[in-house]
Amino acid sequence: MARPRIRYRTLAALVLLGVLVCVFVSLGNWQLRRAGERVALAQAIEAGRARAPLPLSASTPQAQLQAWRPATARGVWRDALSVVMVGGVDRPELGLPSLDLAGIGRMFARITESHAERMEKLGLDA
Repeated sequence: MARPRIRYRTLAALVLLGVLVCVFVSLGNWQLRRAGERVALAQAIEAGRARAPLPLSASTPQAQLQAWRPATARGVWRDALSVVMVGGVDRPELGLPSLDLAGIGRMFARITESHAERMEKLGLDA
């Protein structure tokens, strides 16, 4: 009685199957660890948000700063340091035009057109 010979294809398929099982088990364990990390992060966010708002100042101790804790700050608005992408808030002394919706529209139109050109060069639809 002749013993059936295992073909190389069958052996390769079994080895590949074993590798895939190891990879999938590893990925499943990673997902379970990640789920635990996400639960811990959600608890930290909830604990931080439950605390009273912290008034911020230059003398606020480092120990009171906690992630996700609400905070309040007071200060002075320095209009001289304010500039918008399209222009300033009517600041001719700085050479900036006033802010208008048409300028913002033109800016977004240029962005969209250059995006479409880049996609066309790549052979993709925008």
